[in-house]
Amino acid sequence: MGHFQFSPTHSSLATFCHEGPWNLVHQRIWLLDIRARSVQPVFRQGEDDCIGHEFWTADGKIFFDNRRKGHDGTITVHKTQATIQKEEDTGHIPFVGLADEKGQLLRKIDLPYYCNHYHSNRDNTLLIGDEVEDLVLIDISGEQATIETVCSHHTSWNTQRTHCHPTFSWDNTKILFTSDRNGVCNLYLVELPK
Repeated sequence: MGHFQFSPTHSSLATFCHEGPWNLVHQRIWLLDIRARSVQPVFRQGEDDCIGHEFWTADGKIFFDNRRKGHDGTITVHKTQATIQKEEDTGHIPFVGLADEKGQLLRKIDLPYYCNHYHSNRDNTLLIGDEVEDLVLIDISGEQATIETVCSHHTSWNTQRTHCHPTFSWDNTKILFTSDRNGVCNLYLVELPK
């Protein structure tokens, strides 16, 4: 059991995951109702799903990343983990999803490529993601996601500690991320583009 997280809106609900290579885990995210003592899957995975990077949004939704068939979730120093791929190259479109507090899919947002990690703003209209070399702002407020580069992060991806894990400030005006661009891990804060 890993990634145990309580819901920010319901103190009796939590999620946890079954860790392992994403392409070998048949159901990663689980919802635990502590009062009812029940466990159920969040977004019942199909054969071609490779799910990860789950978290609760500020308003109590469950966010997850689906990289699609065959991806093991590994992030390496070889920087081959987050690449722009055409749908016809893979046959699958990666997407991010939002599920409700019962684990049911509310929204699926197709993306032209996947990032290594994501985080959402307070109203779930923007995501910040860490692509191979850049932090990208992903607008998911419309029918199709639009993506713009915020800055280069220059992290090495050498260990888990060097992963960017970008996140929004509580007031949604800044992005906080990690990088070892100067040889050691530091936190960096960048103003959100207007």
